[in-house]
Amino acid sequence: MFRIRSLLIPFVACALCTGSGMLFAGGDAEADSDSGAMESSPATAASQPGVPNPGVVVFYATLAEYEAQTGNRIEAFNEAPVLAALVAAGELPPVNERLPDEPMVVEPRDSIGKYGGRVRQSATSPTTGGAESWTLRTQPLFRVVPSPSGDSVIPNVAKGWDLSDDFSILTVHLRSGLKWSDGAPFDADDFLFWYNDILLNEEISPTIPGIWAPGGVPVEVTKIDDGTVQFQFASAYPSIVTFLGFEGRSYHRIPFAPRHYLEQFHPAHNDDAGKVAGEAGYDNWADHFQYIYPNEVQQRWDVNVPTVDPWTMSEVDSTGNKFFNRNPYYYRVDIAGNQLPYIDRQDRILFSNKEAINLAAISGELDYAQQDLVTESYQLYKENEERGGYRVSMWYDGRGSVLVDHKINMNHPDPAKRELFGDLRFRQALSLAINRDEINEAVFQGLATPRAATVRSDVSFFDPAWETHYTSYDPEEASALLDDIGLPMGDEFRTLPDGSDLQLVLEYVEMEGPRGDVEQLVKDYFEDVGLQVQLKQIEQSLWGQRSRAGELDISVWNLDGTNESGYHSNPFAIQPYARAWMAWLNSGGEAGEEPPEALKEWYALSGEVQKYPMGSAEYQEAARRANQILLDNLWHVGIIGNMPKPTILKTALKNTPTEPGVRIYQGYRFWMIYNGDQWYWDE
Repeated sequence: MFRIRSLLIPFVACALCTGSGMLFAGGDAEADSDSGAMESSPATAASQPGVPNPGVVVFYATLAEYEAQTGNRIEAFNEAPVLAALVAAGELPPVNERLPDEPMVVEPRDSIGKYGGRVRQSATSPTTGGAESWTLRTQPLFRVVPSPSGDSVIPNVAKGWDLSDDFSILTVHLRSGLKWSDGAPFDADDFLFWYNDILLNEEISPTIPGIWAPGGVPVEVTKIDDGTVQFQFASAYPSIVTFLGFEGRSYHRIPFAPRHYLEQFHPAHNDDAGKVAGEAGYDNWADHFQYIYPNEVQQRWDVNVPTVDPWTMSEVDSTGNKFFNRNPYYYRVDIAGNQLPYIDRQDRILFSNKEAINLAAISGELDYAQQDLVTESYQLYKENEERGGYRVSMWYDGRGSVLVDHKINMNHPDPAKRELFGDLRFRQALSLAINRDEINEAVFQGLATPRAATVRSDVSFFDPAWETHYTSYDPEEASALLDDIGLPMGDEFRTLPDGSDLQLVLEYVEMEGPRGDVEQLVKDYFEDVGLQVQLKQIEQSLWGQRSRAGELDISVWNLDGTNESGYHSNPFAIQPYARAWMAWLNSGGEAGEEPPEALKEWYALSGEVQKYPMGSAEYQEAARRANQILLDNLWHVGIIGNMPKPTILKTALKNTPTEPGVRIYQGYRFWMIYNGDQWYWDE
């Protein structure tokens, strides 16, 4: 059903052609460019840390392709007992009427599962800190599939797609009979509603996200028929396929929405939308719509919004805990005809801080945990495995610069700091002042990889020299550079050239790992070369506000989008911290401040990256040049990569990873690649 005529190359956007429906998640896959057939076999993840290893899960795009590929037939469909009871009571149609005409077929990782039970995971507030939950649940239009041989993209919610020979027209083929979780049809009109009434509506979307306006020109979306949607771009844009292979967090960037439910809140479809908003306590329809259907998946409160995920939100209690029950219309079945998911329910439980989350994981109150587990507690986790009924293993956070990527504010509002931060020698001095090996040993037990802020070493265009660029510990050279700039030593610390005080303020959020421990060491290193530092731990939403306003001295976060699929989908994600410069580039010079030529060149090359298929020679050349510019200018000062990440999974939770895996957000969406809809309990 779906054809990618020009992408049969390593790291392809899709390695399958008409008649080939066997889609592997994990393991090696080699496409035959003549026949379109795919021959695959299980593979063991490479030994270096951070290589994806979700295990081999085999997907077939449709039931017909499963039967054609295997010669097997699924004679009947089965369902969870809780749904069978609703069918018997006349409250739900039979399973064969709820499934699409063309369900996706899954051969589970280890075994056919059992129905029942729930999975419990943590969050730190009702609207944030819940990646353990939503990344296991969310289903994008397509799916990125990682393996040691490289990333690819396969069908998922959609059964397939065509990409034109010039890469400018994407035609998406929907599953016949696919339904939302409330039983309403899922069709091309849901895409048109998103396009006309969300993306192009200035009250909902004041600016069109760059991902839907490559080169500054918005996409055009056309309904071909109920089951076919066409996206036309002004230029070649194959990276949109990669983006649609993992995006499930930002509701307003996902190119479909439940039209039948949301129309009642939108004045284009309901003249009384303003009245409806007023009755709900809102001043205008747009604010009410944003409440009902927010851009951020975790900010949703309305339990009536339909979904295509395996579990759909059914309850929010008085403290903000969110509960998700199985979607009776979910589009996947296993090879025995059992409708997925196996597990009935997902619970997103709130905790006050990461210490409480760690205690809950150790005591067995969480069924899987990773985000807030820390290396220094690994032995404690091991000691409590039997009591907690779990197994713990050391995974790796595989982002290019983890936890403490330092982005220097190139457009600082203070003119003196802006001038100083704009001096390359200052950024070089900061990097040379840091003892990365000591940080690795002291904080990560020597298990991380000291490295510059750059892409992962397994991307197709990697240059090994990037990893060590200005990463040697050389405080004498750092001090010499600061002297050359003209920052004299005062009684205790350096001052600005005019003798006024100079203080760097490092503001950070304590989450995902021991960021504060690393920043304390960074503070010491900077002060060793005479730079006074104030260290401030702040709350995440405040940090985000200050970051977006361009008020931070140095942005301390992760450098994401550094694996192959993450980078191809959005190379702009690793931009420098330069709000005014980026505003100028993104607006075509109508806003912000004109940046230096180096940033203009980086921006142009990043756009080139998106115009070529993942892994092609043209893509690799543009990516190499763009990333060399980033390194040469040291807009980011990185410290470590492949950060060790303890991971807890309940022993009785099956079809879960048994080998150490990798945690990556952009491109893989953390738990998404580990296929939670085929997990099950075997007590």
